[in-house]
Amino acid sequence: MDDLTSLMMGTLGLPGKDEFGAERDTKRPLLLDSVMEGQPRISGSRLLTIPAEILANIVDFIADDQPTLAALALVNSDCRQVARSCQFVDICFDYSPQSFGLLRALLEEAATRVSAVSQPTIGACIRRITVKSHRHWVASVHRELYESFFGDTRDSYTRERVNELREEATEKYLTYRSTLLMAISAAMPHLETIAWHDQISVDAHFLKVIAHSSIKHLKLSRVPIEEPYLMEPPLTPAAMQLHSLYIDTHLTWRDEDDVENEHTALSIPREISPFFKSLLLRCAPTLESLFLDTMEVTSRRETISLGDEPISFPRLRQLKLGWLKLAPPALSSFLSAPLRQLTLPSLYDCDTDKNVLVNCEPLHDLQILVIPPLINLKTADALVSFLEKHINLPKLCIEQSLPTVLDSQIIPLLSAGNFSNLLSLSLSWSGPGFEQNTRPHIATVAEESIAAIGTIVSLEQLCLTAGEDIGWRCQWLVDHEMLRANLKGLTKLKKLAICRDTYRTHLTTDVEGYYSDLVLPDAEWFDPHARPELDEVADVENDDIPHQEWERAHRNGMLWQAEKYAATIPSLEWVFCGQWPMAIKERGNGTFRTAIPLTKERDDCYTALSRMFAMGGEED
Repeated sequence: MDDLTSLMMGTLGLPGKDEFGAERDTKRPLLLDSVMEGQPRISGSRLLTIPAEILANIVDFIADDQPTLAALALVNSDCRQVARSCQFVDICFDYSPQSFGLLRALLEEAATRVSAVSQPTIGACIRRITVKSHRHWVASVHRELYESFFGDTRDSYTRERVNELREEATEKYLTYRSTLLMAISAAMPHLETIAWHDQISVDAHFLKVIAHSSIKHLKLSRVPIEEPYLMEPPLTPAAMQLHSLYIDTHLTWRDEDDVENEHTALSIPREISPFFKSLLLRCAPTLESLFLDTMEVTSRRETISLGDEPISFPRLRQLKLGWLKLAPPALSSFLSAPLRQLTLPSLYDCDTDKNVLVNCEPLHDLQILVIPPLINLKTADALVSFLEKHINLPKLCIEQSLPTVLDSQIIPLLSAGNFSNLLSLSLSWSGPGFEQNTRPHIATVAEESIAAIGTIVSLEQLCLTAGEDIGWRCQWLVDHEMLRANLKGLTKLKKLAICRDTYRTHLTTDVEGYYSDLVLPDAEWFDPHARPELDEVADVENDDIPHQEWERAHRNGMLWQAEKYAATIPSLEWVFCGQWPMAIKERGNGTFRTAIPLTKERDDCYTALSRMFAMGGEED
């Protein structure tokens, strides 16, 4: 049985702040003619009689101005529909009272659609919906269930009472979801995108409603399915017109109570491959973008098979393969598509995948390549062979890999002169880990490798990372002077990102806790008073003066370092180091280049860096 308490805990995200550059692109409102659904305009206003395309460009100026839209909606029914086209173009169903209220309104609209008399509707304005229940609203709606798990009196609840509360909450949630599915099928004629994040298992009815909807873009993020359903008629239409598909799913994990004979059930492995195969066959002709992943917690990780016959993906341009193992025919089918962007699977099988990568034809349209962690030399051999086929590649990202592989195979290959079109490069060196026997946990990058990177003169943006790549431990004791000395030949470089860097203080040899210990180095460039003009807007919202002093000093130190980079590399326009994104601006008629912080506080910039350097990560 599904446990709704999982929605009360929220989703596991990356630690630290991630606000800079994380804004999601919003959908443009539909044209007035579309949202009116054939209803005549009643207003004689000259504004509303101009062509719909021109009106849309005008409305764009107020699309985010909620007070103005609210006032516009009160003028007349035509203006109300113009306002609605902005207000409801992109909706998030978060389990709030507003979400329940909107669903009731949409069902009422659906009922009027079958009658002879119809009015302009909210549902006609919706282009994208996100289903992502907020943990606070779930806890509020199911307060007693929340208390039985997380409250101070949780020990007073019997197991039987907790199970009753779970069943009641699950039933109410499923009713809510059923209502939402009804609204999707009957009240949203222009719906284009569904992004579903609620991690409660879905059944055949859910998949049927989604498959028969008008959407062109579907995202199922960590959504379990009850069975490996075959996505075939009547569950689906004859053809699904999906343009993009993001699917990260797994089969529902079975509790002992869910099966009559536990030993029998566990002896028959359930495989998700039939679901993936039937789904991809159904949408392969139109698919342009695909993210494919599956999460399993069992020791037996299934190899995803799409059958022995190749599948044609004639329009597939973007392919991201996650933490999964693909059967060779499946990988071969994907590599036969006209890909422009490719993220290879993280679970690489040296014995079975090597032949596919070595023998495949070059991807002539490939613009972006993301290579998963290279954890040993055997894994690297085939991936290096694949990389050698694509010397015209403009953008390359290699995720956290062994230094020996990067230093001895990848960097010599890239710096040999053949990759003359490489504009963007992201490299990540693994560090010492965090075991006791590897203390003091300092990650380094060989100067010879940095010097070799400094000869790739075509680069316009560069991202370097070393050590643990998430969490509070920052292990790269970066040598900025060494970096500048070896990168000064990159005369076209505009963006430089130095990630997971840390600094030594006089109190300890431990460097990985620099950002949590809040102890400043002795270096003179860590001066809290160097940029007083920034202090009013950059102060941390904290009455702790030493904390504020540390933040100011660290910020000023990073600005000083960025300006040194700008003086060494005159083409630089943007620098990220010390968890500060900074712009480089010219001052004094171009005689001095200064660094300007782009945020008020430190920011890990996970999303911004991911988008900039194709570093993977979940999309909206």
